[in-house]
Amino acid sequence: MKKLPLKGVLLFLLPLIPCTLLSQDILYKKDAASVKVHIISFNGKTIKYQIPGDSSGYFHFLSTSVLDSLKYNDGKSLDFTNGSNIQEPPSKKTDRNYFSTELVNLFTGKPNLDYERISKNGKTGFVSGLLINFNTYDDRYWYEYRGWMQFYNYSPHYFFVKAGVNFYPFNQSLVRTGFTRLSTGFSLLLGSYRKIDYDTYYDNGFKTKPVLAGSLMWNIREKIFLSDHFLITGGLEISVIPTFTFFCPQIGLSVGF
Repeated sequence: MKKLPLKGVLLFLLPLIPCTLLSQDILYKKDAASVKVHIISFNGKTIKYQIPGDSSGYFHFLSTSVLDSLKYNDGKSLDFTNGSNIQEPPSKKTDRNYFSTELVNLFTGKPNLDYERISKNGKTGFVSGLLINFNTYDDRYWYEYRGWMQFYNYSPHYFFVKAGVNFYPFNQSLVRTGFTRLSTGFSLLLGSYRKIDYDTYYDNGFKTKPVLAGSLMWNIREKIFLSDHFLITGGLEISVIPTFTFFCPQIGLSVGF
């Protein structure tokens, strides 16, 4: 199996991450100062927000009486100079349930299906999934002396089941503040791997046999909203245990409800 160049994968992922990092709202104060924030909620008089990059997770509150205006990251703005009681425009919320498929695996005979349930506060998501490998002719085997980045897109698997958790560090609620969402997380894979049976030899080589094995995976993904309920995802999944043995660049589709 042809190995994917690491440089090419990183160039693919790099444009996805800044979309979220730049997704910030701006508060313009009456003293001419401006502050970049992440607005959590607004009741017409008080703005609840967080400071991007503040790892403490504290919430801050600010009265509109000290503001001239605010600008949302999607380009919409509110003007407070007329002194009226302005209500926040109706906010869009993300779905809490997502069914996803990964296209690289799907088109290479390894359908990979995931279900994610987002928590009520929008900070985490709980994931379960299943992959089945129909490529019985694949010559990638699990063996004892494996190297780093030895397997791409779960080549030696017959199947696995997945359970894991995702974290949304830049979106601390279900309110959509942009057209992308970045997540990172871990998942545990348990399934059957293809392994060489050194006790059985044929003219064309050793026979393989299924063995039970597991992996701990780390992932980073960017969800891009094509509509309210339809998303495209791009990311990378790498094994933590065994260390860097699985290296899986991914692009997929998600449906929310």
